[in-house]
Amino acid sequence: MIEDPVATLTSTERELAQLTGIVESDPIFIRFLDHPLIALAEKEQVLGPALGSDLTRRLVRILISLRKTRRLRDIYEAVAELARREETMADAEVRVPRPLSPDQESTLRRAVEQWAGRRVHLAVKIDEAVIGGVRLQVSGRVIDNTLRTRLENIKESLLAV
Repeated sequence: MIEDPVATLTSTERELAQLTGIVESDPIFIRFLDHPLIALAEKEQVLGPALGSDLTRRLVRILISLRKTRRLRDIYEAVAELARREETMADAEVRVPRPLSPDQESTLRRAVEQWAGRRVHLAVKIDEAVIGGVRLQVSGRVIDNTLRTRLENIKESLLAV
């Protein structure tokens, strides 16, 4: 099963926040982690539950091996910034009848970002069923402004009269 990368990033950020707090709680702790004569297994045992995921555990092993645990705060801040940016990004799918030019795609992306209120990852799909117009789906919301849908709406309103 493939994990959600944003969820993985967010959980790693939480684990690094906890770990950074533990490590920075006492300056002697960093010296302990960077000490070359203390075994990695002993250091991992002391850190214990703060090493939640395999990703965090591997990252800390690398820092300990390089004796760079002082850089943990910098790494945490970089991961936290990346998590904040990714959490604000939405996936958007637009279905169009023919390929868009780079300018059209850029204009569409800006309009969708303005409408959604956040950055979007725009996937443009060519759909031959779309005669004209566009069909947009962002975070479960759909805007169907295709010619087919507009004609169906006109038909329904004429039959309702």
